[in-house]
Amino acid sequence: MGAIIGPVSNESTEKEFRRKLTLHVRKFLHSRPTPINVSTEAIERFMLKRLIRSTKGQTVLDGLGVEPARNLDDWLDSKAPWRVLRDAQDEHTKAREEISEDERIDVPKSVLAHSISSICGTLALLPSADVNELRESQGPVRAVSDSHCHKVLRFFADRSKWVNQHKSLLGRDAARNQLRDESHSFGILALVLWPLRKALAKWIANNPDTHLRFAMGQIIRSGEHPNAVQDTIERLAILGNGKSDSLPPADTTGLVNWWQGN
Repeated sequence: MGAIIGPVSNESTEKEFRRKLTLHVRKFLHSRPTPINVSTEAIERFMLKRLIRSTKGQTVLDGLGVEPARNLDDWLDSKAPWRVLRDAQDEHTKAREEISEDERIDVPKSVLAHSISSICGTLALLPSADVNELRESQGPVRAVSDSHCHKVLRFFADRSKWVNQHKSLLGRDAARNQLRDESHSFGILALVLWPLRKALAKWIANNPDTHLRFAMGQIIRSGEHPNAVQDTIERLAILGNGKSDSLPPADTTGLVNWWQGN
């Protein structure tokens, strides 16, 4: 990753110069610039494969006991992907409407937003995690700041009920966050659709009266996102298509059929 920042004027005190330089560097880091000479999608696929391997055989908390970690065989739970996305957005919108306007500033409107897709998607592959473990598993592409992670997780735990928080009865260990079973389908779907998040969000905004099941076909036919479409197909090969009785799609026709639940 690299970029030219500035100019940063040095016409005042050393303290003021340090402050300006810090602001410029912070702005650069938060801007998520496209890395040079490396594919962010290649990094993501590597991170996803590593995360899946590292959590195989682990257990998840279940009350005071444990249960086997979720598998990736039937993560769609017999639902069409468009329906999983629509239901998640409806639940999120309803929960968000119940908080104050000041609190809404910290919670994006769309479940396709970077922070929501990242946190839900990453937790879907983890048995449970505190914020430090979550951020480490997000990697550079899905990275969300520490403070924002805490705010979104608090909303998920207290409002939308997508996340269970297990606090240690002994000591001061950080709370562990576990994605609820009811939200697992959306979590994996968020990872699959990551390359097409912005395209889907734009389509939804531009087509409020068109059924969501037509979104994938229209995005593909537009020809505007060929790389993102192919990246989505390749992610399905890693994460599975959510149905144990069929193979992941290998082309755009298969991707449309999968999206529509065929």
